[in-house]
Amino acid sequence: IGPNTNVIGASAFNKCGNLKDVTFSEGVKTIEDYAFKQCYKLESVNLPNSLNCVGYDIFHYCISLKEIQIGSNVLDIPYKQCFGYGCNNLKKIIVSPSHPFLKTVDGALYDRFKKTLIRVPPSLKNQNIKIPGWVETLADYCFDNVDFNKLTIKTPHLNNIENCNLINVQKIFCIPNSDVEKEFKLLEVAEIRSDKSTTEDFLNELSNESKNK
Repeated sequence: IGPNTNVIGASAFNKCGNLKDVTFSEGVKTIEDYAFKQCYKLESVNLPNSLNCVGYDIFHYCISLKEIQIGSNVLDIPYKQCFGYGCNNLKKIIVSPSHPFLKTVDGALYDRFKKTLIRVPPSLKNQNIKIPGWVETLADYCFDNVDFNKLTIKTPHLNNIENCNLINVQKIFCIPNSDVEKEFKLLEVAEIRSDKSTTEDFLNELSNESKNK
């Protein structure tokens, strides 16, 4: 895609079933909704540094996609965006450590500016995932097709739990008597463990676990 292209329109490559590779020149600033929807053979994407705006679910059901590298100027990935939905073989989401808005923690993608967990790659199967205490919102389908043993949540409040698609986790560790604990118990998605009597006990236990590793 040449340097004079600023916008890749909505559904521009929709169902390009044989598309395996896309090379972006610096210059692309916007990729609109569903731009690469159902490009079943697309395996990796390196989004350019010039990119500012990412549309809704641009990689919808790219089932062979294994790696997404996000340019340094992406301003926002909205939590209703369903990033990487249906990308069941996704292994890596890469962002620069100096990125002003996005970051990865244990392989998962976060918007640190809006305090949102955006996407956990499905390849993190059978892992123990920890959601940091600064996170406030779970993006739509952020756990799509993720199968793992244990989820630890260090914050007492989380928005959008009902839409995060958390159905394949075995155990959830969370702060006792928190809103998070109450909501997950209502959803009945997993075994809830909060056997410590206070928030302080819970956080101390997590700290001790880290020291012992």
